[in-house]
Amino acid sequence: MTIYFKLYSIKIFISKKIKTTDALINTKIGGAGPPILLMHGYPQTHFMWHKIAPILSNKFTVVLTDLRGYGDSSKPKTDHTHIAYSKKKMALDQIEVMREFGIEKFYAVGHDRGARVLHRMLIDNKESIKKAVFMDIAVSYTHLTLPTTPYV
Repeated sequence: MTIYFKLYSIKIFISKKIKTTDALINTKIGGAGPPILLMHGYPQTHFMWHKIAPILSNKFTVVLTDLRGYGDSSKPKTDHTHIAYSKKKMALDQIEVMREFGIEKFYAVGHDRGARVLHRMLIDNKESIKKAVFMDIAVSYTHLTLPTTPYV
């Protein structure tokens, strides 16, 4: 079901729930132009972009998501390993959302938690990301070496 959503301005964004391999991801899309994915941080949702998304939509096709476990996206069951909430799983969700829209290559912006997800996207799907912007994240040596672990 498609619902029209006013995102803090007169710009109209379409709201969709996208089924990924392991989750249902709340998504908004609007604008026209090269695609750009905006990923929120902790403890926000896609709404953190409410002031910038309408401006970007003048020149870009803007895709906003709630990461799994946040906002109106699903909250998959987990166990003691928490693999269901790994950055690897969250990154795959985002790639699958973009592919659902027929988008294979795109710009991406990640804030805080979203930046960690973007980092994982670049490890697993670097060919999909044209350029990446990381906001409010301190990359550590541990973070840079952990991605060799299959579930991070």
